[in-house]
Amino acid sequence: MDTKNNSTVNFDRYLNPLLILLCIAYGICCFYLYYHQCFYKTTGLFESDLYAHIEMAVKDKWFYSLTGLIYQLFFITDFGEILTALFLACVSFLTIIATALLLKKLFKTDKSLHFLLSLSLIANTLMAFYVKFACSTRYIGYQSPSIWHNSTYICMKLFAVLTVYFFIEIYDTYPEKLSPKTFILFILSLSLSVFTKTSFGMVFIPAMGIVILIDLFTKRAGFLKAVTVSLSVIPSFVILLWQNNTLFGENTGNSIIIKPWYALSLRGEHPKVSFVLSLVFLIVSAIALRKYILKDRNYHFSLLMWVMGFVWIFFFTESGERALDSNFYWGYSISLFFMYLISTKLFFENIKKLKPAAIVLCSLTLGYQVYCGILFFINLMCGVTYFM
Repeated sequence: MDTKNNSTVNFDRYLNPLLILLCIAYGICCFYLYYHQCFYKTTGLFESDLYAHIEMAVKDKWFYSLTGLIYQLFFITDFGEILTALFLACVSFLTIIATALLLKKLFKTDKSLHFLLSLSLIANTLMAFYVKFACSTRYIGYQSPSIWHNSTYICMKLFAVLTVYFFIEIYDTYPEKLSPKTFILFILSLSLSVFTKTSFGMVFIPAMGIVILIDLFTKRAGFLKAVTVSLSVIPSFVILLWQNNTLFGENTGNSIIIKPWYALSLRGEHPKVSFVLSLVFLIVSAIALRKYILKDRNYHFSLLMWVMGFVWIFFFTESGERALDSNFYWGYSISLFFMYLISTKLFFENIKKLKPAAIVLCSLTLGYQVYCGILFFINLMCGVTYFM
């Protein structure tokens, strides 16, 4: 027994630093990518939304997003591009760390640091199951949880992970005890995510409302506790309404309209096929893990967020100058991220209980989707457009 424990300790001793270095290397690569994105308009080379976001912040005084205010601060100096790239790279690195912390909370047993960081890197790099005949481009036309060309999504993702982390902590104990510290941190992280980009709030807040209502009707939580937790979304909801009025007010010429399937059908040769290909590991793992999924409360919540994301992207679109932007994709993408994260966690948690065929199929689909994401990221670093 002692020999086994010693070998595990030695194993961790080498793998933990290796994974930490890999995460740091990822952060450095992100800095390189974001720095180059600062200098190029949407012309193909290092193509992204970052140049436009900086321009909106510095020239147009973009005030309704946290990132806009941060960019304005950076560009007071002569090092705006460096500070912007460094900030976004730190955010990307911290997202890996925050995801690992979330995974630590999700697992019922202690897991090694290298295992948690490995799963975090997997969840933060995987993309759709690319098949050329379905959609020739690797990102456009599919739906992806991993995005490196949109700075507001990059920042929102970090706050979204922290929000879910604190919400799980609250949800597990709030019927008996509600920690004021956790409650405040939850309100702050959710508010910052919405202030950065409304997309996460649009899928998280309705999903949270549903689970709190279920708790109330099933008497898991008392009326006062349920109302107290529900009131935590008020600051975020106010920010969401303010941003909505800024973007879609009477004098903007923009509006949200109901137009089923329009946003999903805008791009790609076979949008229905590419939609399914964006869910391959989720579908395969759901079949393989069906009896474990039924018992997993966190999976149910991530599925609720996915449903909310799907409702937005399927039924609604924007009109006016934003008509072709497909902005409801962002909410769907972040809900996909949490679906993939929870599904990956469940797969590795129950891998020893699965049949060999299920293990092989899940491993192959997950492995290929991670490969698609890594290949995409490497191409972005080489300056290739995200329309590749």
